[in-house]
Amino acid sequence: VADDGINPIFLAPLFSFLALFGVGIGGGFLLSVFVPPGEGEYRDARLDAEREARKRGWYSDLTEGLDDETVAMLDENAQSGPSGGQYGEPAPPPRAPSM
Repeated sequence: VADDGINPIFLAPLFSFLALFGVGIGGGFLLSVFVPPGEGEYRDARLDAEREARKRGWYSDLTEGLDDETVAMLDENAQSGPSGGQYGEPAPPPRAPSM
């Protein structure tokens, strides 16, 4: 008995793709509505102490087993940026490529 209709099994990959795509688009929309960009606990003053403690712990783990000269060299490198300037300085303005 031959059926000339479309078998739903052959459409399963299309349906699963559409379902995943719909969940992604719908989830992104809901996140954009309920969690606006830039919102969060980034500037929460209560978390400053925790950040500082984590930084101290990370630093002590990093410098564990190193001699004093190496630690001083790491401190000196941490104070200056890759170009020798201090962090927090304004970045130079971008230059247009020359032809």
